Parts: sequence; C-alpha cells; structure tokens
Amino acid sequence: MNRGFGTAQTFSATAMALGHGLQDAQKTTAASVLYVTAFVCKVPVSTTHTITSAILGVGATCRLPLVRWGVGLNLVTAWVCTRPGARLVAALSHRLIHRVVRT
Repeated sequence: MNRGFGTAQTFSATAMALGHGLQDAQKTTAASVLYVTAFVCKVPVSTTHTITSAILGVGATCRLPLVRWGVGLNLVTAWVCTRPGARLVAALSHRLIHRVVRT
C-alpha cells in the first residue's frame, strides 16, 4: 500500500521542500483521497496523481511562490500526452504486425 510514497519523496524534493508537518499533511490528504475513492466511491485512481496533487496542494497552502510550478506543469503535460502517445504506438505496432503477418 506504500507504493506511491516513494514517488512522493522524489516529487516533493523536486517540486518543493516540505517540512515534517507538511509531509504529514500531504500523506494524510493523499491517504484520505485514496481511501475514499477506492472503498467508498469504488473508483480506481492513480496513486501517483493523487500524491502529486496533494504535494502541490499542501505547498500551495503554505506559500504559492515556493512551489516550483514548472515541475508540476511538466508532470501534467506528461499525463496528458501519455494516452495519445500510447494509442499512436499501439496503432503503429498493429499496422506493422498486420503487414508482417499478411506476407
């Protein structure tokens, strides 16, 4: 159940230096969101997305200028590009395999 918290340590060191109190707030927020979505709403969610959002949220409540928003923007851009990129790779692979199998 602790899989995403390695990501939290890495991302929080990159996006914003969180003190011990803020780390506790971030972990509590992320755990609460994950628990509610998994057990109450029965909706699967990404631990990485949830923990990263909690880190940015906790950092934003402290002081907005302290958060390195460029790091968060890079992460959001990667999340947005992942699905279309995966679809493109799958389509190209399908065509390639289909052509090889036909001949």
